[in-house]
Amino acid sequence: MKGGALITARIALEYGVPVYAVPGDVDRSTSVGTNLLIRDGAFPVLGPEDLAEVLDLLSPLYGVANVRS
Repeated sequence: MKGGALITARIALEYGVPVYAVPGDVDRSTSVGTNLLIRDGAFPVLGPEDLAEVLDLLSPLYGVANVRS
Protein backbone atom coordinates (compact mmCIF):
# COMPACT_ATOMS: atom_id res chain seq x y z
CA MET A 1 0.00 0.00 0.00
CA LYS A 2 2.91 2.37 0.61
CA GLY A 3 5.37 1.12 -2.01
CA GLY A 4 7.11 3.41 -4.46
CA ALA A 5 5.43 1.86 -7.50
CA LEU A 6 1.97 2.45 -6.04
CA ILE A 7 2.84 6.03 -5.13
CA THR A 8 4.09 6.65 -8.68
CA ALA A 9 0.97 5.05 -10.18
CA ARG A 10 -1.32 7.19 -8.00
CA ILE A 11 0.51 10.36 -9.04
CA ALA A 12 0.23 9.31 -12.69
CA LEU A 13 -3.53 8.84 -12.26
CA GLU A 14 -3.77 12.31 -10.68
CA TYR A 15 -2.06 13.79 -13.74
CA GLY A 16 -4.26 11.87 -16.16
CA VAL A 17 -1.52 9.51 -17.32
CA PRO A 18 -2.90 6.06 -18.23
CA VAL A 19 -2.04 3.41 -15.67
CA TYR A 20 -2.50 -0.32 -16.26
CA ALA A 21 -2.75 -2.96 -13.54
CA VAL A 22 -3.26 -6.70 -13.31
CA PRO A 23 -6.10 -7.39 -10.87
CA GLY A 24 -5.55 -9.82 -8.05
CA ASP A 25 -7.69 -11.99 -5.82
CA VAL A 26 -9.89 -9.85 -3.59
CA ASP A 27 -9.10 -11.96 -0.54
CA ARG A 28 -5.29 -11.63 -0.76
CA SER A 29 -3.52 -8.84 1.05
CA THR A 30 -0.90 -8.72 -1.71
CA SER A 31 -3.58 -7.72 -4.23
CA VAL A 32 -4.97 -4.74 -2.34
CA GLY A 33 -2.75 -2.13 -4.02
CA THR A 34 -3.36 -3.20 -7.59
CA ASN A 35 -7.10 -3.62 -7.03
CA LEU A 36 -7.31 -0.14 -5.47
CA LEU A 37 -5.49 1.30 -8.48
CA ILE A 38 -8.13 -0.23 -10.75
CA ARG A 39 -10.88 1.12 -8.53
CA ASP A 40 -9.28 4.55 -8.73
CA GLY A 41 -9.03 4.60 -12.52
CA ALA A 42 -6.26 2.28 -13.72
CA PHE A 43 -7.11 0.12 -16.70
CA PRO A 44 -7.26 -3.60 -15.86
CA VAL A 45 -5.06 -5.93 -17.88
CA LEU A 46 -6.95 -9.22 -17.96
CA GLY A 47 -4.87 -11.11 -20.49
CA PRO A 48 -2.40 -11.00 -23.36
CA GLU A 49 -4.91 -9.30 -25.65
CA ASP A 50 -5.20 -6.33 -23.28
CA LEU A 51 -1.43 -6.05 -23.08
CA ALA A 52 -1.09 -6.20 -26.88
CA GLU A 53 -3.66 -3.42 -27.19
CA VAL A 54 -1.74 -1.26 -24.71
CA LEU A 55 1.50 -1.85 -26.60
CA ASP A 56 -0.19 -0.88 -29.87
CA LEU A 57 -1.35 2.36 -28.26
CA LEU A 58 2.18 3.10 -27.06
CA SER A 59 3.98 2.10 -30.27
CA PRO A 60 3.57 5.48 -32.04
CA LEU A 61 5.21 7.17 -29.08
CA TYR A 62 8.28 4.96 -29.38
CA GLY A 63 8.42 4.47 -33.16
CA VAL A 64 7.61 0.76 -33.01
CA ALA A 65 5.60 -0.97 -35.75
CA ASN A 66 2.35 -2.74 -34.94
CA VAL A 67 3.27 -5.24 -32.23
CA ARG A 68 0.42 -7.63 -33.08
CA SER A 69 1.64 -8.36 -36.62
